[in-house]
Order: sequence, then C-alpha cells, then structure tokens
Amino acid sequence: MSALEEIRGCGVVRAALALGLEGDAKRGLGPCPSCGAPKRHPSRGDKRGALGVRADGVGWRCWECLKGGDAVDLVRWRAVGAELDRGDPRWADVVAAAAAVGLCTPTDGSPRKPLPPLPVAATRPPPQRPPLAEMEKLWSACSTVDQDAEVGAYLRGRNLYPYSEESLDESRALPREYPWPKWWPQSWSSSWRLVIRAYEPNGDLGSLHARAIDGSEPKTRWPANCAASGLLFADHYGHALLKGDPDLAKGSDFDSVLICEGLADHLAAIRKTREARMACPIIGIASGGAQALAKVRWPVGTKFKVGTHPDKTGEKYVQQILAALPREADVRRIHLEEQGHE
Repeated sequence: MSALEEIRGCGVVRAALALGLEGDAKRGLGPCPSCGAPKRHPSRGDKRGALGVRADGVGWRCWECLKGGDAVDLVRWRAVGAELDRGDPRWADVVAAAAAVGLCTPTDGSPRKPLPPLPVAATRPPPQRPPLAEMEKLWSACSTVDQDAEVGAYLRGRNLYPYSEESLDESRALPREYPWPKWWPQSWSSSWRLVIRAYEPNGDLGSLHARAIDGSEPKTRWPANCAASGLLFADHYGHALLKGDPDLAKGSDFDSVLICEGLADHLAAIRKTREARMACPIIGIASGGAQALAKVRWPVGTKFKVGTHPDKTGEKYVQQILAALPREADVRRIHLEEQGHE
C-alpha cells in the first residue's frame, strides 16, 4: 500500500484530528486548512465547523472557500497550501507531514506512529417508557369500547365508533378500578378513559395514549414522567408493517399506507377504511412525532397517503411527514373531513 493510500484509508475525521483540527463529522471540522475559516458561514453566526464531512467519511468540503477532497487533500492543504500536479516534488512534503502525525508509514522505514483513538460520540439514553409488563397488564384489564357505556357514547358522538368487529379492539376503555401504577395516577382514571397503544418504529409496544371523555384538559395524556417522543400509532395492518410481517398484503387490497396525525384522526381513519372494506395500513403520529417515521423499515416501493385537515396546521404536519419519509417515495396528500370532535 502506498503512503497516499494509507492516508486516504484513515478517513477525513481521523486525518483532521491528527492534524489538529477540531470537531467531528456531525458538527463539522475546523479551521479549514485552505482558507482558515474556523466556522461555517461565520458572518451568519453559524457554530458548525467550516468543513462538512460526507456521510461515508471519505470526503470533505469547506462551506466558505468550497475547496474539498479526501484525507490526502486535507493533509496537502495543511502541508503545502496549494494544488499539486501528480509529478510535483512537494508530494514528499505531504507524505512527511502525514507520517509525522501517524497517518502513514515514514519513508525511512521507521515504525508508523500510533494514531490516537477517535472520540466516542456521546449516546443519548433511551427514552423513559412505562414498564412493558405493567403496560400489558393494564391493557389486558381494559374493556372493549362496546362494553363501556361512557366510552362507547363518546365515540358515537364523534362518529368514531368502530365500524366492524375487526377494528373493535384498536382502542379500549380504561377500567375505573385498578391498582394504578405510578405512571398512571388514579386521579386520571375517571376522565382519560379512551386509550390506544403507541409503538416504537420497530413495532414494539412503547406506551399508552389516552383521551379525556368528559371535556377535561388536556384533551389527551401520556404516562406521567415518561417520554412520548419517537412513538407511532398503528392499526392491525400498520402494526404488522412496523413488525416487518412479510404477509402484510396477503389476501388484502393493500395499496398504500395512510398516515394521519393525532388520536382522533387515527381512529376516524380506521373506521372509514374498514367501512370501505379497505385493508389499508394506518400509521398515526402524535404532535411533533413525525421524525419517528424515518426509523420505520418501509417495504421497497411503499406508497403513502398523508391525511391532514386543509389548514395551516395540516400543512405543517405534511411538511414534517414528507421530510421523514423516503425521498423517492410516492406520496399523495388527501384532506380529512371534520370528524365532529372538539
């Protein structure tokens, strides 16, 4: 392996740190060895490093002077500060500069200096969720909505009552009496009684989400002291999709995934698709949760319908959803009718 191949194989971030630049692939690197800019767009107060790093870690580009290249080019700018033709004798200076910091083997045959380890990126702890066993136990203690007069009346009054037996279990009624866990206080039990499941993007149960049936505020609740970020609602077919069920479309008219926002619209979409006898996977997002869609392993060629209300809020959700879906996806927007819920 030649010296230049050794340098190139180190990657941009390791080469930059060995040369004394600061930063990382996510925040950018600086200062630029070509123009000296420490930050990206300094006139705008941008705090990111001047050098952007390509996703594969092989290439870089300065957002100020627009120079770029690979790890070899990074060393070249630092060592000689100029573009070089293939036969330029100053390539020896580039190799010497790289060898001095351990990016390649010295030409005199001496051992290559060890490179310092790359800094370990800080990892965020997983979001705090209710204990899985406790959630499953509480869900099992719920009744179906046809067995609870108050929850059933609430759904009927908003045209959300399940159309078919198939969709009857997509939501449930929380019990009035129960040994309530800390994450679901007993004081909530008389108001927030309509409950649905919320899933991680891989289909694992992540939380429960409830709606008040008596006009209490807030209208909906997540478990106390638990995170709701990164969760999705899903009907039977949507849950199978999240879990990667290969037989999802078997024997159905599965054509595209319907994505909507909020608990009420999710239940309305389930009712309408079942009423039309459509086996359409339905995925719901909570407010601000569209980014979770980016973590779903969508089947190749999946088509999407995004159902929102025709207003500014609906348009905002559309843009968030589009940003999270695969760039090449076939996406069609549909407008939802008002469902009679406040």
